Amino acid sequence: MHSLVNSYKAYSLIRPQTATSTVTGTGVDLMGYLEDAIATVNLGAASGTSATCIVTIQGSNDDSAYTTVTTFGTLTDTSDNKLACGRVDLTGYRYARAVATLAGTSPSFLIDVVLHARAEEGTSTINSTTAA
Repeated sequence: MHSLVNSYKAYSLIRPQTATSTVTGTGVDLMGYLEDAIATVNLGAASGTSATCIVTIQGSNDDSAYTTVTTFGTLTDTSDNKLACGRVDLTGYRYARAVATLAGTSPSFLIDVVLHARAEEGTSTINSTTAA
């Protein structure tokens, strides 16, 4: 039987926070996980004047030079309590991170971004329900 808990690991790419300027998450090492992942963007309260937040998921081979692989739709200061989830193709990349780019006057976004990565066949023992 194939168990979801033993096959997927959730990585916090941007920890829950109230962002008032651009946030660049720390890269996570996806060694032992497949390239096809799912990212979730969770937005709580949003405010500002003409404030926007654009979340991108980026990939890297060496955890230093990153390339954007997925961009989520633009969130605005009226986007309170939204949730977006999308496929992320990290083919050719070992590391992943998220960037939330904020603009506008006095932007404030309560946000977090999580990446759900699936273990390679036969390596499900590297996963756990322990927070990462």
